[in-house]
Amino acid sequence: MAVLAVDIGGSRTRALLLRDRPGAGTHETMPRPVELAARAAGQALPLDDLLAFLGGHCDRSAEPIEAVGVSIAGVLGDDRRTVSQALNVGWRDVPLAAVLGSRFRCPVVLDTDAFAAARAELRLGAGRRLSTFLYVTIGTGIGHALILDHRLWRGVHGAASTFGHLKTHAGTDVACVCGGRGCLCQYASGRGMAGSGRRPHDGAAVVAAAAHGEPWAQEVVDTAHQALALAISHALTLVDCGTVVIGGGAVSTRWPDPAHLREQVGKLVHPQVGIREIAVSNLPHTALLGAALQAFDYGRPRRR
Repeated sequence: MAVLAVDIGGSRTRALLLRDRPGAGTHETMPRPVELAARAAGQALPLDDLLAFLGGHCDRSAEPIEAVGVSIAGVLGDDRRTVSQALNVGWRDVPLAAVLGSRFRCPVVLDTDAFAAARAELRLGAGRRLSTFLYVTIGTGIGHALILDHRLWRGVHGAASTFGHLKTHAGTDVACVCGGRGCLCQYASGRGMAGSGRRPHDGAAVVAAAAHGEPWAQEVVDTAHQALALAISHALTLVDCGTVVIGGGAVSTRWPDPAHLREQVGKLVHPQVGIREIAVSNLPHTALLGAALQAFDYGRPRRR
């Protein structure tokens, strides 16, 4: 069985063909995904470009595609077949499952990128030893997923993934793509950190400049840590989930600093709640792995 896994992010889209279900140790054996040419952060992704990219990749496969799994930085409709809103992708009300199903003639299953990544962490990564944890993904924007007693909490509207829109700087004039002001993602996401610098940079360049002692960049990174710590402390005080797992395309060995972040969160969270651990994911392309797992779950039973 071959499945196609797709991860549509705010600036990058990746795809991967897999013939075997991902398992423990996947990070050591997983093939390298192919990537659509990067877009400027927040630039709209034309649907025709996506179809041409995926079609060109799959046409080289010797096996037919039996299921497609997609993770996307956005909110899905109730039926989880339509992308209701993906602000950083530039999409609203896109019937993505129907479009991809028509192109590849197989079942298509969609999920929010944070949910897909948390599923991968639960099965293959840091979450394997946990029953309850908060997963935070930091990329062009910031999302989250709550795993409660081994189960994903999607929320009443399927939108329990919008961690980046917690207001950490209420009262400021920094506008967000969501229409609000003072959102966490304007300070701690890849795009937010890039926009906070004194000169044009991407988030990784800001982090690198901070590591080399550039004062302006250190200020940006310090602000990002403070905002992220505040948002995490609010989540822990509300849910008392104990452990936080952080992943995503903007996460590196330099950012965020889990020990520093844990210290800051410890000072902010309610004392009876506390924090057990902040772990950085060691899985590659976590949302892509989650999309692949979902494709195997969805496609294999239909083959029998």
